[in-house]
Amino acid sequence: KTIFITSHIIQDLEDFVEDIVILDYRSVLLSTTVKKFRDEFKQYRFDLVDSQQIQFTKDDIITNYELIKNHAILYSFSAISKVEQYLKNKKIPYKNLKEIPMTLEDAFVGLTGKY
Repeated sequence: KTIFITSHIIQDLEDFVEDIVILDYRSVLLSTTVKKFRDEFKQYRFDLVDSQQIQFTKDDIITNYELIKNHAILYSFSAISKVEQYLKNKKIPYKNLKEIPMTLEDAFVGLTGKY
């Protein structure tokens, strides 16, 4: 049996759905299992050494980002080693890079940029 459920309250769905489809403006952003999304989509936080000149763009490594003063949050489907290499290649000075665990709702907000 298949049951379709739609909701804007992600935390209510997290414990009993297996597959998800995330839509945004009539397009599919993601269609996968909850497990795969939670396993592969990551949030990384770090401190910026010089935040005055930092510019991030969404690309094949950075799915979304937030900059708050000298702190950065990056969302990515890439491993931390690729994010480190990305920052080094872009010559972005940083310290204290770490992966932050996310709930399904955190990951949804990270992917879409919407609460």
